[in-house]
Amino acid sequence: MYLRDILIGLICASLPLYVLRIPELSTNVFEIISGLALLGYLVLERHHIRNTVPQFRRSALLGIIFTLTALGGVFVSEEVTASLGRFKSYFILPFIIGFVIIHYVKTHSSFRLPLYYLTLGGALIGIWAIGEFLWGITQGDIARPTAIYDWNVISDVSRGGFANFIGLFLTPLWPLVIGLWHTAQSRLEKQTTTIIGLFLTGGVLVSQSYSAIFTLGILAGLYSVFLFRTHAIPRFQIVRIGLATISLLGIFVVSQISTAKFEHLWNMNERNSITSRIQIWHTSTVILKENPILGIGLADFQRVYEGTVPQLYFPPHEWLVPEPHNVYLATWLHTGLLGFVIFVIM
Repeated sequence: MYLRDILIGLICASLPLYVLRIPELSTNVFEIISGLALLGYLVLERHHIRNTVPQFRRSALLGIIFTLTALGGVFVSEEVTASLGRFKSYFILPFIIGFVIIHYVKTHSSFRLPLYYLTLGGALIGIWAIGEFLWGITQGDIARPTAIYDWNVISDVSRGGFANFIGLFLTPLWPLVIGLWHTAQSRLEKQTTTIIGLFLTGGVLVSQSYSAIFTLGILAGLYSVFLFRTHAIPRFQIVRIGLATISLLGIFVVSQISTAKFEHLWNMNERNSITSRIQIWHTSTVILKENPILGIGLADFQRVYEGTVPQLYFPPHEWLVPEPHNVYLATWLHTGLLGFVIFVIM
């Protein structure tokens, strides 16, 4: 029993750390740890898995079809090696790990352990992001942390380029922490989830991703309304939560008002997050119209985008764009029409 729980912990907690880059350590180390733990769990629970597979028949069938469409994206791609890497990282591992976690929850009637470890892995990423931010301050610039984490980066090149990925990863974990906090059975659980939540929130704030921070504010507001309507905790505590949320958002806005990023945000004639995304989405739809059935492959967006965007906008706001910044456009472009349909059904 304890070995099974340890394996689940390694699977959930080590997977987020796969993006962590330490100069003296290969990033594959974390993937290997997670993969070995996954293999150990499958061997340990092989009899239970055999008995519970029929319960997941419909979901498994859709998942298999979706994975096959992604495999088709590998063959469509002109960047086969890179596409195989994405196929492994974006489809095979998540599919198997998702199945294992669902199996654990179904067979052991407990969702808390996998979620604790998953959010703990996110908290570690939050700590690293906060550390990078503070390191940037000591170097004389208010740096945005990089999504591919590395202390030894050149500020002008690496910092800020992929900070949005931090918000993209940490923000969905925040509701999970709230759920764990809300259903905690002891004071220690409350304190633990509070600490995890603070590091997740800190990681999102230092990413300076406006969309992630805006989403975080919306989630906090919705949770406050839920608490108010259900009388789950005393109202004075709800007021404290609301005031803390407003204060954090206020501090962040004040810190951003004098930055060029904030000043240009509302100017539709200049390069900013909004106008850049509009160009990216428009370019993505043009690419999609030219490749509606099979898509362009799993790792080809950057190459196809570079050849398409100058025909629409010159000079474009963004030259280097690895993804379309939209999960539906990305799914259709990477896996084709069938993959998109299966994704929507799922």
